[in-house]
Amino acid sequence: MENTLIYIFIIFFIPFISFLLNTQFPKNLKNTTGYISMIILLLSVIISTMVFHTFYNDANWSFSDWNIYNGLKLIEFPFITISDFHIGFGLNLDKLTVFMLWILNLIAFLFHLQLFESINDKDRLSIYFSYLGLFMFSINGIIISNNLFFMFIFWKIASFSSFSLIDFSNNKNLISSFRKVFLNNKVSDLAIFSGIMILYFNFGTFSFNSLQFSITDNAIMTISEMLIIFGLMYRMIKLIIYYYIPDEMKLTIPISELLHTISTMVPLAYLLIRFFPFLTEQFLHVLTLTGVMIALLGSFIALTQYNLVKILAYCSVSQFGYIICAIGVGSFFGAFFHLLTYIIFISCLFIVFAPIVKTIPNDQNVFNLRQQKSKSLVSFSIILISVMSICGFPVFLGFLSLKFIFAGAISYHQNFGELTFIIPLFVFISTFITNFYMVRLIIILFCGYRKPISNFIGLSKYSHHFAALIILFSISNFASIFVFPNINPFNYYGWFHSMMSKIVPYETLGYDMYSVNALTSSYINQGSMYLLVATIVGTCFGIIRYLLDKNFFQFEKNKI
Repeated sequence: MENTLIYIFIIFFIPFISFLLNTQFPKNLKNTTGYISMIILLLSVIISTMVFHTFYNDANWSFSDWNIYNGLKLIEFPFITISDFHIGFGLNLDKLTVFMLWILNLIAFLFHLQLFESINDKDRLSIYFSYLGLFMFSINGIIISNNLFFMFIFWKIASFSSFSLIDFSNNKNLISSFRKVFLNNKVSDLAIFSGIMILYFNFGTFSFNSLQFSITDNAIMTISEMLIIFGLMYRMIKLIIYYYIPDEMKLTIPISELLHTISTMVPLAYLLIRFFPFLTEQFLHVLTLTGVMIALLGSFIALTQYNLVKILAYCSVSQFGYIICAIGVGSFFGAFFHLLTYIIFISCLFIVFAPIVKTIPNDQNVFNLRQQKSKSLVSFSIILISVMSICGFPVFLGFLSLKFIFAGAISYHQNFGELTFIIPLFVFISTFITNFYMVRLIIILFCGYRKPISNFIGLSKYSHHFAALIILFSISNFASIFVFPNINPFNYYGWFHSMMSKIVPYETLGYDMYSVNALTSSYINQGSMYLLVATIVGTCFGIIRYLLDKNFFQFEKNKI
């Protein structure tokens, strides 16, 4: 426990070291820097695993270990001090932090392997790795930062680095990324900055820990929360609204905008979970309605898409809506659980689909992609497992997280009555639609005669090692991994619940979490039944649509 702070800072700075190595080393060392970057990321995974294991075994901590832990949370490094104006950098040191560091560094390592496998032009590899390193550095900063100021700084770095990755793939320069992040987002930046400064001038602090004991005016807190949260959600809301603008009034939505939305959803969802103790009841009601509407609209838009990237992007938007809704109804554990489900699901699908999307960037219509695949059992297994998880099939991780969200939505209706019945209803409809279009996607890609032109996962000399790691990672979609040693995959009690349920905040501005948790737990079984019905009906509709339409794969689909 004594070395935990050192380990956390090593994990924090390792991606930045990778960024520096890949920007400073000459091109003739491109393969060497690629290997070094992967070794550095592997070291980060190992250290984060050690820290996670230390926090998981906190029952064995001594009295001195607990003193060290409580002392580390109070450490703050001075950054700016001008008269009475003070900004410091401190750590959010708890199980939520170390778990997110572990899972995201593991995914970053897998994406480094995927890039090393799929990029033939090794001259470009070091630039990809440098942008990935900067992106992971900013995500680590968001996770460990304990104040709003640095959260905003790291958020902008994450936005810039994610756009740099996307624009570099499209052969654009950094000026394009800079313009998108710092010039095109003036409304978003102004809203977030205004919300942060309102909090500071009223309560005198940027720190999450200090805010918890300083808030005296719920109205001011509600206004600042709306500015910050909706400022952070600006791009996602813009994409949804943009879809409904008449065609004659809009241009084609850039794929880079969709990919950027996906890449920033994880830190945004994490920040919402961090903000939960400070959210007022009024704002939680707004968040509930906003979340369920985003989930429903995202599902409807994904249903109308035939572009692979857009289907995954709007599916991601829909899943993020579930997380927002779970936070709004007070299902804190359900929100974090579904965030984990989403991270695993989207990582598996993008790792598998990335090589083929890269080879045909201008034609991502799923009715054309089906002509590009080979009969790859590995790719099919990973995609099928990931889709079944996010759709909420029993024995998969998504079933556990979605039934928490259903239970929270039902308990919210029981608690507040009146028109709140639309919350569980909209969650049900969205789940049904998600099952329908994801089953449709699998049928389009894998059913019927296929001409084996190219693989989803390439056939380099290292690909079997890469495929083995991806298979092992995709297995985490199974619920049994997270309910162990419980052997019943329908029951969420296990090591993960025992560990993460302890981080549920009970001192909150919004709800009485003791009563909310008790009410949610009483509706778990009812939530499971609603989820099962939505999953079965949605899947059946997808299959029936295929069986009734004999020429299902011959239709011309021009919606890209």
